[in-house]
Amino acid sequence: MNQIVKNSLFAMVDLFLDYAAGETSDSQRENIVEFIIDCFNLEESHPEYKLLQSKFAEEFEESNHFLVLNEEEVTTMIENSLEKLTQSRDVPPLLSDAIFEVYGAEEKPEEPVTIAWVYMVPAEDGLSIDQLTSLLNKVPKGTELLLLENEEFIEANSVAMGFIDNQHYEELQQVRETVSKVCNDWDNERTDGTYTTANGYKVSMLCNHQTA
Repeated sequence: MNQIVKNSLFAMVDLFLDYAAGETSDSQRENIVEFIIDCFNLEESHPEYKLLQSKFAEEFEESNHFLVLNEEEVTTMIENSLEKLTQSRDVPPLLSDAIFEVYGAEEKPEEPVTIAWVYMVPAEDGLSIDQLTSLLNKVPKGTELLLLENEEFIEANSVAMGFIDNQHYEELQQVRETVSKVCNDWDNERTDGTYTTANGYKVSMLCNHQTA
């Protein structure tokens, strides 16, 4: 492709994205509209299609206008500008592909799974009915539970009693270490009662007792 033509296309990409970001006046409106129409008319087999898609993707990755935005915010910005220009919120396929390439392909991290539910009480005490009910109310329905042995978690003057998800019983040692740190030193307490094991699983702990 002729370098002059390529530079002209790239300039139109910049012009349209500046318009979308509110940095271009309506004086360029006619040129931008013609460019958008051309984008709609391009088929994926055309060399200009991939060229423009790559240029849009590059701008999304490098421009200060788009670095802090997510896929939904970028799409809304583009749709709003297209509606002003063409009275339609339809996005040219090559532009949609560029947005997905940069934003949509990102994998969202999975939420850590809670695998154990425990209640911290004084070492000489057991769980009351109310405490046991509060604990079980936090367990998802259908979870198969195994009882945690009291002696596994005695630290200082506190003991954590509760259950572990049977499907994650192999994480027992990690759960023990996580819970023991809190039983042994109340400075490790979290206000939300949720603790993360070394392997990235969550332990939910209730407590109405302070360690010495």
